[in-house]
Amino acid sequence: MAVLSAGITAVAGGLAGGTALGQGIVWFDPGPGGVVIPDGTGVGYADVRTVASPFPAALDVKVHLQVQGSGGAMWNGDIYATLSYQATPTAPVTAYSVLLNRPGRDDAHLDHELGYEDNGFNISIGATGPDVHLYRTTTTPPVGAPLTGHWSADGRDVDPFDVVHATPRTAGMEGFHGINPNGVWTLYMEDSASGGRAHLVRWGLEWTPVPEPGPTAAWAGAALGGWAWLRLRRRRS
Repeated sequence: MAVLSAGITAVAGGLAGGTALGQGIVWFDPGPGGVVIPDGTGVGYADVRTVASPFPAALDVKVHLQVQGSGGAMWNGDIYATLSYQATPTAPVTAYSVLLNRPGRDDAHLDHELGYEDNGFNISIGATGPDVHLYRTTTTPPVGAPLTGHWSADGRDVDPFDVVHATPRTAGMEGFHGINPNGVWTLYMEDSASGGRAHLVRWGLEWTPVPEPGPTAAWAGAALGGWAWLRLRRRRS
């Protein structure tokens, strides 16, 4: 896990939990009215949540982000965000993803040196979908409007001031496949460059539970096991 910030200003809801039912979204509110991310200070904000769910494993995990400008427009190309998971508060991090790493930033293109100048996010992020770092190659939000839709995680696990389009995507959401969603989830967000203030309104988790075998599947498994046992016995006779 790469920790690229100078520090963390706040930890919210350390023991706040949610119960996920089916494929529903568990939403987390950082506080009344959300929270403003410090602008261009190198200091980020972490929201830590303990989740309880009746499901022991998840086929797929998505993160939902609602971020908007505070007191005016923000700058999407300033935002760095990660998601991490631990089974318990003292356990090691077992899954980690770079959700956003200054979308659009690329030193090779002068007009992209500061990333995309759009105003906010109302998106979901997972293991599949278009690369959120290059979202303008797919769509450009209307002036003043947030980016919407579903995207794959940025995954570029480097310092926000070094990231470019060609940086390898080594920290996507694939590491969350099959994870037990019961545990401690941390969203970390940083406004890496000055100019425009970002306001985290809320964020959420969504997962597809691994289905439990039904009666038909159990019967089929037992029948297959019996057939294999009879075949093995005949071979030995």
